[in-house]
Amino acid sequence: MRSFAIAAFAAAANAFPAQYGNNNNNAAPAAVTVTDYTEVYTTVYENEPAVPTKPVAPATISEYKDWKHKTTSAAPVVVVSETPAYEEPAPTTPAVSSAPAPAVSSAPAPVVSSASAPEVYSAPEVSSAPAPVVSSAPAPVVSSAPAPAATSAAVSAAAKAPTDYAQKCVDHHNAHRANHSAGTLEWDAGLAATALKIAQSCVYAHDTQMDGGGYGQNIAAGCPASNVSSVITELFYNNEVGNFASMYGQATPANINDEIAFDGFGHFTQIVWKGTTKVGCATYHCDGGLANTGGSVSPDFTVCNYKTPGNYLGEFATNVLPPLGHPSIGWNSL
Repeated sequence: MRSFAIAAFAAAANAFPAQYGNNNNNAAPAAVTVTDYTEVYTTVYENEPAVPTKPVAPATISEYKDWKHKTTSAAPVVVVSETPAYEEPAPTTPAVSSAPAPAVSSAPAPVVSSASAPEVYSAPEVSSAPAPVVSSAPAPVVSSAPAPAATSAAVSAAAKAPTDYAQKCVDHHNAHRANHSAGTLEWDAGLAATALKIAQSCVYAHDTQMDGGGYGQNIAAGCPASNVSSVITELFYNNEVGNFASMYGQATPANINDEIAFDGFGHFTQIVWKGTTKVGCATYHCDGGLANTGGSVSPDFTVCNYKTPGNYLGEFATNVLPPLGHPSIGWNSL
């Protein structure tokens, strides 16, 4: 497995609107320039795969390797984006997201490695006002064990379903999955409760062992719960789908061992992974600050857990299918 770092200080590397488009917001006319510092982590799984109608170059970098235990470190990524101003929501700080969980083999032994290099990011053109996002490499997935049962974690912006937050997460994931012939995801309260526990740790890092593990994971920082759609659509999908254009049909992407390359498509592949059927996310505001972000972004920590996890080596060809050409969507499209 490999940890794929996308300076999630910007998921999902640009200045997000003050409040992410969780509640569909319309863009305003004025123009704004935001500079963020981001960090990305991505992980690849060995055994399970999409291009949007308008691919956008990724703005984050992350890494991850084969299933061997490795230390993980992430360097801040500087992200600069120019996006049109909008009235609502107005970004308070750049959002940050993390990379998809690392790939695993049939008998996966997690390998985590992350290292993001600074990179300039231009906000995706598909949306009228994407908020800056940075993502980190995907968290390592050690097995395809069943998702943890629902817990009694404290209430937050996504631990329960149905909620506006949960619906926004599901809708944005499924809009992109439909473009890649993948079935719809169902909201899983157990995965969401586990995601909340991890977010409440206020330590920006992947954790795929909480509550028994067995799930894939994407994380992001700097984006409030109201704007979670920017992390999912702008950073994880629009910002990475174009990087996978030449890899459809490959059981294991030829450049899978290139950590920087994987960090540029790992979030996207987890989102559209055909074998994944459930998702649960949570966004938590850490009043005391979010560790591992350098204090450069708003202390809002977003965690999305997936079951069955994606990014398995040898399974990309059957799980990440070519796009059907559906119209592109932005963070405030749904």
